[in-house]
Amino acid sequence: AAKFACKYVQHSLQKDRHILSTDPKKKQKALKRSCYTCQKKMGDYEQAGFDAYFSGTTAVFGLLEGSVLHIANCGDSRAVVARANNSNGVIGTPLTNDAKPEDATEAKRITRKGGEVSQMCNHIGDAIGPFRVYKKGAEYPGLA
Repeated sequence: AAKFACKYVQHSLQKDRHILSTDPKKKQKALKRSCYTCQKKMGDYEQAGFDAYFSGTTAVFGLLEGSVLHIANCGDSRAVVARANNSNGVIGTPLTNDAKPEDATEAKRITRKGGEVSQMCNHIGDAIGPFRVYKKGAEYPGLA
C-alpha cells in the first residue's frame, strides 16, 4: 500500500495543474485531491493490484517551492523539521498534527463518513490496544 501511495501521489501531483498555481487555496485543494484520489484508486483492486480492504498506509509529503514548503499528511503520520540549536544539539518541531481516531475532531469526521471509533476488547470486555476505525456495524477492518 505504501509503495502504491508513493507512486500514485507523485503521479497525481504531476498531472494536477493547480499544484503550480500561485493561489494557496488551489494548491491546498490539489494536495487534498491527490490524497482522496489515491485512497479511491487504492480501493479498486484492478487499479491497485492488491486487496486494500484489510491494509492501508499513512503518508506525509511536501512540495518545496523556493523557500516555501507545503505539507500534506494523511493518517497518523507526522512531519517534523529538525533544527540545530545553540548547544550543538537538535530540536524537533512538528509541522503537522497526527490524525488519531481518538481525537474528538477526527472521531467526528470518521463518524460523519460512516465509520466507528473504538478499542478492541479482551475476553472479559476490557478495552485494549489503540483506538481503531471500523466500518459502521462491522467487527473489521479495525484499522489502527
